[in-house]
Amino acid sequence: MKHPHLIQLAVTVLILGISLGLAVVSIIAVQSATQKSAELSSEIGTKRAETMRVAEASAALPALVSAEQSIGTYFVRADDIVPFLGKLEAQGGAQGAKVQVLSVDSNPSSADRRISISLKITGSYDAVLRTLGTIEYGPNDIVLTNVTFDTLRATDGATSGEWTAAAVFSLGTQAVEQAKK
Repeated sequence: MKHPHLIQLAVTVLILGISLGLAVVSIIAVQSATQKSAELSSEIGTKRAETMRVAEASAALPALVSAEQSIGTYFVRADDIVPFLGKLEAQGGAQGAKVQVLSVDSNPSSADRRISISLKITGSYDAVLRTLGTIEYGPNDIVLTNVTFDTLRATDGATSGEWTAAAVFSLGTQAVEQAKK
């Protein structure tokens, strides 16, 4: 062995080259893993935000269903008009007046789906007014559009104390297809 220093130098350079190569490879691998980790972290954040939105929507759903049902009861379904008219008659009886349905006029081509209801309300003046107020300010989309008052007179011209109101209401209805949704 004539040149033991050269062999040692060559082995050292070789080991140094391999070490540098391994260092470069490991740096590249770490950078790649860091980048992949950052991407996965971003995806996790996106999924968490999505999960939070879904959870918030799920939590809000019962309130929305309740609100939808409340709004649904505000309008009378077109196929529930007869029970609604019975309810109006019962409201009059509860106020001490008699309510008669004179006519129900529906305009099916109307875009706003309103029904005109003519009622005759008979009773004391207070009972007639309370009945009108109970109907108009009830929990439905109903508007008093016309009303006339009259009192019954006896043959001698004296008033009998009984009043009659002929009232026309406009009732907002809900289409049957809408109500089934």
